[in-house]
Amino acid sequence: MSLPQPFNLDGRVAVVTGAASGLGIEFSEAMAEAGADVVCSDVNEGACEETAERVHGLGRDVLAVRCDVSKEDDVKAMVERAVERYGRVDVLFNNAGTRRRGAGAASASTRPRTGIRSSTSTCTASTTARASA
Repeated sequence: MSLPQPFNLDGRVAVVTGAASGLGIEFSEAMAEAGADVVCSDVNEGACEETAERVHGLGRDVLAVRCDVSKEDDVKAMVERAVERYGRVDVLFNNAGTRRRGAGAASASTRPRTGIRSSTSTCTASTTARASA
């Protein structure tokens, strides 16, 4: 992904959720190309590790963390690991999607709320960690 020159993340730490596929891979690499160290997170641990290897190949430090963004404890643990490693989180790319399983899975009205809730959990955990650092 080619980025405009003014897009500079040197010395920053970026968290990318849903980093194991699609836009998650692209934005993990884009953050690294812009100079950020990257925390790749995804429920698919093996594919997340592959993304982390790609980021490392771009010369950036990277941390791969298994995280199910629909579970608040997973999100908190992921942010805690990021803060332990880097001391802060500067950029959040809330890319991970969630889906409901079971009887309500087909309801379009529930899908957006689930995604918003997981993004909100990630933002809240990051803000809380940043405030206490």
